[in-house]
Amino acid sequence: MNGKIYFDIHLEFLRDNVKGKHFDELAVLFNERFGMSQSTNSISAVCKNHRITNGLVTRFQKGQEFNDNQIRNRFTKGKSHINSIATQFKPGNISANNAEIGSVAVRKDGYLWVKVGKPNIWKAKHVLVFEDKYGPVPDKHVVIFLDRNIENFDISNLACISRNNLLYMNRNKLIFTNKDLTEAGILLAKLNQKVTDKKRK
Repeated sequence: MNGKIYFDIHLEFLRDNVKGKHFDELAVLFNERFGMSQSTNSISAVCKNHRITNGLVTRFQKGQEFNDNQIRNRFTKGKSHINSIATQFKPGNISANNAEIGSVAVRKDGYLWVKVGKPNIWKAKHVLVFEDKYGPVPDKHVVIFLDRNIENFDISNLACISRNNLLYMNRNKLIFTNKDLTEAGILLAKLNQKVTDKKRK
């Protein structure tokens, strides 16, 4: 589905639910509501086309450097420098396919992605940080920022939860700027999942 065939009911839902949510969270809610499988990029694009904003500040300051040594060392094969995030992938610059492994790009939704393989294999930085500590993210799970700040890559600010739990937390507004409250929301979501599973049995 492209932006031209989103109907008014879809746009109204996005406007009503976008505030304070990152686009990956919004995509989960949207797909659950309409039984679709739209990607985060698709939801982000249609919001941009229709001037639907989430109110979150996600831009990096000019000249800010990517300084996560674990990820840089893991994917740059000994290279000691990665270009400033603010200058990566601007119009007319190097293409994503030609970028070196270890290069960093800021996607339209504000998330940082790192090139991990050729020709064009990328992974979200926060997922890489989490996996470097805990191993691969299980199927049907996502990594979230506990304080909603997508620039805070401290491992203590990242949590892996199931997509069902994420959906429950979004519906009940259980993701906060205070990570302790978000952690409490995760516990509530897990408890709800246990109750739901028990009822099904």
